[in-house]
Amino acid sequence: MINTKLINLGIILISIFLIIKMSFVILIPKGDTTVFLGLKLNPIKENIVYQYDKVEDGTYPVLYSDENQLIGDSFYRTIFAIPLIIYVITFILLFFLKFRLKRTR
Repeated sequence: MINTKLINLGIILISIFLIIKMSFVILIPKGDTTVFLGLKLNPIKENIVYQYDKVEDGTYPVLYSDENQLIGDSFYRTIFAIPLIIYVITFILLFFLKFRLKRTR
């Protein structure tokens, strides 16, 4: 049988992934090797912005920057590659399983 601790862990992980997906953006400026991790205020906007123009610096508050590649870049890109609807559906299913298990006990 599915353990409630596993379901709770899944809910926590999906919540963290949702927060990352909905609030962070990778900014890659044109003609520069520096890569920025920024905060996006609109959760539906794109997560990776190529050809980022430094003139629009006020658009995304920059949290972190690094030459060539961010620390954890592949982790962020993996989270960003999965569509938002998959996270939402998984979150809802885990909550459904959690309450279903509570009812049967």
